[in-house]
Amino acid sequence: MISVIVALIISPSFTFLSLKSSSRSAWNSLCKGLGFFSYIFLIIIVGFSLVGFLKTFENDLLNYFPQTEYIFELLNIQLEYLAESVKNIIVIINDLVNSY
Repeated sequence: MISVIVALIISPSFTFLSLKSSSRSAWNSLCKGLGFFSYIFLIIIVGFSLVGFLKTFENDLLNYFPQTEYIFELLNIQLEYLAESVKNIIVIINDLVNSY
């Protein structure tokens, strides 16, 4: 397995056709994917995209759908809580790093 990676680093023109079947199955199992964490990462990205979309078109959406104003009020409150949590995490990390 290490020889395959070394061959790829040394010679970019190295083809996978020259791999042995055992190396090929080891390579496929290595490149299988992230699994559970990739889905969590994807959900986080989609969530941030949705919030960005809603915040971008907040005024236009309120003009067409005035009954959904409570959603934007809730979104603003939750974003304040999220920003405060991120600031607290940064302070904790700075304290841990600067304590030594």
